[in-house]
Amino acid sequence: MKGASLRPRTKYPFEKLEVGDALYIKVLRPDIPNNVSARVHNAARRYRKHFPEFLITTQTQNTDEGCFVVVFRVA
Repeated sequence: MKGASLRPRTKYPFEKLEVGDALYIKVLRPDIPNNVSARVHNAARRYRKHFPEFLITTQTQNTDEGCFVVVFRVA
């Protein structure tokens, strides 16, 4: 396909994640971690079109430093 990108473009460093690794994304407002999680899952779905074996899960963690969405690479 002419003009098609060989690598999916995403702002998340999925290509650096190995199975078992985690990525912490700070949520700027604590009332929207579900929105951040949804954006990550949508980006992972687009990335999975190029790398079908890629699979993630997310979890929300509240700490003293703030709210984080943690992305775990499962496969």
